[in-house]
Amino acid sequence: MKRIKNQLNIELAAPAMIMAFGICFVDVIKFIPLTSSLEYLLIIMFTLSSLIIFTLVAIYHINMNSVKELLLHPIRIFAIGTWIAALSTFLIVLNQYEILNHSTLTKIAIINMCLLCFFILCCMYGFIQLFVHKELKVDGIVLLSTVSIQSVVIMHFFIFDSAIHSLTPLFISLGLICYVIGLTFMIIDFKRRHWTLADGWANTNCIIHGALSITGLASVLTQSFTNVFILALLCLTTVLFFIVETIECIRLFHRFKQYHLRDGVFNYHVTQWSRNFTFGMFFTFIYTVQAKGLLNFSELLSSVTSVFLHVWAIIVVIFLIIETMLFIHSKLILLSRKRKVSIH
Repeated sequence: MKRIKNQLNIELAAPAMIMAFGICFVDVIKFIPLTSSLEYLLIIMFTLSSLIIFTLVAIYHINMNSVKELLLHPIRIFAIGTWIAALSTFLIVLNQYEILNHSTLTKIAIINMCLLCFFILCCMYGFIQLFVHKELKVDGIVLLSTVSIQSVVIMHFFIFDSAIHSLTPLFISLGLICYVIGLTFMIIDFKRRHWTLADGWANTNCIIHGALSITGLASVLTQSFTNVFILALLCLTTVLFFIVETIECIRLFHRFKQYHLRDGVFNYHVTQWSRNFTFGMFFTFIYTVQAKGLLNFSELLSSVTSVFLHVWAIIVVIFLIIETMLFIHSKLILLSRKRKVSIH
């Protein structure tokens, strides 16, 4: 078993892959011309792959050694948020395509809600450690606290068929509070630390806008807040999206210049899946806002949004294909190296 673990090398945040693919099956896939047979095949592949990832992550990381390691590295503890958000996304997809019966989905959803309660305690511990140990480097991973909470709100909406629940506004607000706390720690760290754009800017910083996108999606689906609030959140999310992704483009240029194409641009890391998820979530947020008729006050805006959604859906899929190729390539290289080492 130990040898198999070393060969596979499953990261703590590996479920982010499920988040990235799952969000595409929620709404993005509606804008992609696929035959019903191909779509069904992709869903089956997604389901099986997700089950494998969940199983391997459980084998690797649910043990006392991993718990002790997480307690010593409080930043990494936020990566558990990918487990919650991935399971939420997974259940939403299974519900949408009727892969499992509703009774089974409900039971798993309840387990995920319990996991969220545990993770909220982990986040409290993590934030306290960040306050005490100011030398710790902070990045967008802390915003997974918000993503996980809002993902469960959305999961509850779909699985339990509940448009409005008394605790929903409370949980969405809790997610926003975690967002403010996490972003504050990030800004303080940016100002305090000397860093370069090529190496100091983390892939997970795209969650700056992704966490707001999923908050907006939770708000518009559950109708927990006013339309004015949702539209204001959409504007803020869009502004932050363009700011963050502009920084990403500049960072890409710097990394290409410093490390060249292979190591600077096409170098795989598990945190890159966060970009795929946030891109898909940005699409889903805008699509849902338009589908709910919140943009009908302007015919021009509604038309522009429709065009944007068609273009952005293609971009989301292209980025997902590229990331999948980078993932496969990196794993093949890793297995090749380990095989050579074992031979020698």
